[in-house]
Amino acid sequence: MSSLHLALPPRFAPALSSYLLFLLRLGHATFPADPHRPLVLPTLMLLLDRYDPLLFALVYDEIERKVRAECTGRFGQGCLRGLLEWLNGSAPGGMFGWVSGVYEQSRDGGLDEARKFLKPTFARFEYHLHKVLGQLRTSELYDIILDYPNSKPALDDLKVSTPA
Repeated sequence: MSSLHLALPPRFAPALSSYLLFLLRLGHATFPADPHRPLVLPTLMLLLDRYDPLLFALVYDEIERKVRAECTGRFGQGCLRGLLEWLNGSAPGGMFGWVSGVYEQSRDGGLDEARKFLKPTFARFEYHLHKVLGQLRTSELYDIILDYPNSKPALDDLKVSTPA
């Protein structure tokens, strides 16, 4: 295995990142049904132990993109619950389900083992989601105050997302 890593060109990591981002943006539910999965996934699984940080960086970026896209300037309804459902969801469209699917074949116990393996990582992802939403709501605080009482759901998001 180390021979394989030595043979990889320097552009491999950016190419892998682009491929994973493509799969992620294609749709979380479509990754397991990807027609290239039988060819690519076994090899990808051998490499992911070394490239975990690359995959996790993509998830952090996707969290930031999702928070900004779905919450910026929207004060009338809370965003946190929907974002947490998206992040921790195992159903189609859920980030946890997608990442678990990536790791499913790399763990001896299959999907259940992959999910146990990823639980601590997803706790960090959830913390990041709270942090990003808290920062967004803090930056919008002036507008939120002007829109009060209609913006109470945004204030509730801020209250839950920022540490006491």
